[in-house]
Amino acid sequence: MTSVDINTGEATLSEALYNAEGTQDFTFTRFKYMLDFSGFDQLQKCMLQNVNLKCNSIANGIMLARAGDTFHIADCVITKLRYRGLTSTGWGCQGMLIDRGHFITAGSLLAA
Repeated sequence: MTSVDINTGEATLSEALYNAEGTQDFTFTRFKYMLDFSGFDQLQKCMLQNVNLKCNSIANGIMLARAGDTFHIADCVITKLRYRGLTSTGWGCQGMLIDRGHFITAGSLLAA
């Protein structure tokens, strides 16, 4: 989803729905993120390095900008994420690099 108009109850999707004809009702949930870049229309050459995001099962990790290229995550740890470690709402994931990243769910910590 690339945009939402709450007043009209309309959402704009980044791609067409597959095999969807007619009118359908959907429910969307807006999750909370530790780092939320969704307010940026475009983000170029952004790098996060040596960052530890402790979500404590309350929030998710990183929401990328709507568009951009070369989002680089290096030596980062996202622990106890609620549902998602990294989310792209449009084309912000183009040229994304993840080097030595660790995404650790709360459930995997319980099993350890």
